[in-house]
Amino acid sequence: MKLRHIFTINVVCATFFGLTCLLVPRWLFSLYGSELGEAGVYMTRLGGAAYLAFATLTWLARNAEAKETRLNLALALFIQDIIGVAVSIHGQFTGVMNLVGWSTVLVYLFLALGYGYFRFVKPSAA
Repeated sequence: MKLRHIFTINVVCATFFGLTCLLVPRWLFSLYGSELGEAGVYMTRLGGAAYLAFATLTWLARNAEAKETRLNLALALFIQDIIGVAVSIHGQFTGVMNLVGWSTVLVYLFLALGYGYFRFVKPSAA
């Protein structure tokens, strides 16, 4: 696997969550066994905009010529995904989400491991 493949997987995940957060936030949260009030819908839509920004960044990063640029983006996304893992695990253990919430933990963990590998273990392969 190459770093560009991790970027591509991130594009797919971020686009899906970005669009669902923007367009159908209540439905998305119902899958996780949660409900959203009006403030939650507002904040989820803002989060959806951020996911779409991640999708755009990772789409553009896939073919970035400068290796340093790809590695710096991998570091930034690694940090974001590590935080995502921690927050998602906290949500699972505090009962905020149902079993579907573990899928979020796994997505963040997969991406964090991928970015961490290419940033810290094998930067020459980036």
